[in-house]
Amino acid sequence: MSDTKKDKAGYVNLDYVVKTVMTDLDEYSMHNYEKYIRLAARGFTDLNMFTLNNIKVAYLPINQDNFTVNLPNDFVDYTKIGININGNIWTLTLNERMVLPRKVDDCGKTISEASNCTIDSNSYQYGSGFYFADHYRNGQYVGEMYGLGGGLNIGYYRLDLERRQIALSNAVGGYDEILLEYMSNGIAADGSTVVPRQAVQALVEYVHWKRVEYNERVNINTKRLRQDAYEREYEKLKFFEDLFTMDEYLDHTYSHYQSTPKR
Repeated sequence: MSDTKKDKAGYVNLDYVVKTVMTDLDEYSMHNYEKYIRLAARGFTDLNMFTLNNIKVAYLPINQDNFTVNLPNDFVDYTKIGININGNIWTLTLNERMVLPRKVDDCGKTISEASNCTIDSNSYQYGSGFYFADHYRNGQYVGEMYGLGGGLNIGYYRLDLERRQIALSNAVGGYDEILLEYMSNGIAADGSTVVPRQAVQALVEYVHWKRVEYNERVNINTKRLRQDAYEREYEKLKFFEDLFTMDEYLDHTYSHYQSTPKR
């Protein structure tokens, strides 16, 4: 079995969640299907923002006209931004005072107004820094990608939420792409949204709750029961997500282990 197939073995799609809700209700027509899909998508976004550990890494092309990068459709917030220089990853530095590109040329194209700086690629030395999350690129698994940090300020960025872009300093703009590690809302633009199995029941209860929440024909006790059912599943999911993984357990164990001389 390929790594990609194993990676998806613990997932289902939103259709599965909605069909589970419809089975609970003995609904066999597709009349409410689109409504339930929208509710499930909204609930899954909430879970990804506050409970699930849904971190992704994307390789995004840099627009050379104005040194900007378009954010992914499922972007919620970022954790780190870097560039590849001669096979080494440099993490960039936030600069909230950097001018956002708003100037246009004679043809109406937005051009860069970002501050300039230079990058000395020969000065790369391992020190304090950050590891990017494990991920896949072009079907290949990428793990333990280290990004040098420590405030070296070799390049700057500023988030432009108005245009859903990242603005880059001129020196960074000379490269082809950035690496963006970010929190995802879990909703894929191509319809391939997948849900981890541990979140399915919480999402099912969320749809059951939201489908009656504003229905005036449903009594208040039923609404409260639906909300309570969701909150119980939410707490179970949160507890599950907060548990140590095996890797975290081993890291914790080895960090307290001391070798002793053997006689």
